[in-house]
Amino acid sequence: MKRKNNLILGLLLLLIVASCQVNEPDAYKMIVPTGAPSIALSNFIDETEVVEVEIVSGSDPLVAAYSNQSYDIIVSPVNLGAKFYNQNENFDYVLYQPIVGCNYYLMSNHEILSFSELDGKELIAFNENSTPGVMLKALCAYFDVTPNITYLSSVSEANAYLVSGQAEYILSAEPSKTIISTKGTYYSLDINDLWQEMAGSLYTVPQAGIYVKKSLLEKESFKTLLKKMSESLKVEASVMALKAIKVDENLKSMNQNLLTKAIPNCPFITTPMDVAAVEFYFTKIMEFGLGKTIGGKLPDEAFYYQTN
Repeated sequence: MKRKNNLILGLLLLLIVASCQVNEPDAYKMIVPTGAPSIALSNFIDETEVVEVEIVSGSDPLVAAYSNQSYDIIVSPVNLGAKFYNQNENFDYVLYQPIVGCNYYLMSNHEILSFSELDGKELIAFNENSTPGVMLKALCAYFDVTPNITYLSSVSEANAYLVSGQAEYILSAEPSKTIISTKGTYYSLDINDLWQEMAGSLYTVPQAGIYVKKSLLEKESFKTLLKKMSESLKVEASVMALKAIKVDENLKSMNQNLLTKAIPNCPFITTPMDVAAVEFYFTKIMEFGLGKTIGGKLPDEAFYYQTN
């Protein structure tokens, strides 16, 4: 009888273990925009075995991701996450860490002496309701400049206007800026420099960040995974370029050497969460009448990952 009871107990233990294993996800789900964010995390994306990664273009898939909350990790413009946080009481995510600073540039086929020369000119830009559009509108308000802006859905479309000669001025971004510089002689102004002049601060703009489901932060294994993502930002440019071309279909046509050259101009943020820097950015957005892009108010402290 004792042996029989031990056998039954053993079977019960196996069933319990099996049940626990079934409830564990086979993989976490992550969505990442193509470009600087996918490049920044390319080493992690290539090496991870426990995260299913979807790399997307444009802001629509990111908006859908926040709406249906079907992803464990969302990499998105920082202001987009703040907007959903402020507009939804049951927002299930927390900003873990900004990872990409401002990598935007005003470009032209002639030397650009100042931002003010845009007044009254035609300007091709992209992503009106995301970070590029927010920064551009804030700069226009500060410098009292009124260009005629046409917004497209992606940086590649804006670049095509400059290369084809259809536009005199465009808003571009790295790594595209370096790539199209091989197709002609173009000049640029660093938008981050203009932002710092406007803001009177050395803070870079927290352009894109990692948002994660709050419930998962209770798992030490998940926090270890996030640390690996952060470490991915620190690999050398040549390795990052190789991995980016490997994991992101949108980058496969890029020259690895050129991408290696462009990566140092993408200001990746390798430090832990700096709440003050993010709040400074949001405050400036509010000051220039663009509060609706973050949901109309500054997010409270629950919006940010707490290291405690």
